[in-house]
Amino acid sequence: MDRKTDHRFSPLLALHPDDLESLLTTPTEALFGAVLRLNRYPRYHNSLNAVVIAGLVLEIQHREPPGHLPAR
Repeated sequence: MDRKTDHRFSPLLALHPDDLESLLTTPTEALFGAVLRLNRYPRYHNSLNAVVIAGLVLEIQHREPPGHLPAR
């Protein structure tokens, strides 16, 4: 069965824009810990799914920039 992500609601929308910006610049090896730290903030009340958010941030970090042509 093909599983597709439901993009009508992204868990990234639950993040404050400054927090998302910070995560997008966090090195891969520190990303999960950074999400866990954010989750402890009163703003989030342990409501973040750290695994899902870290995965989505990694997807964004590893996307090709717009207009980028693949190497031949």
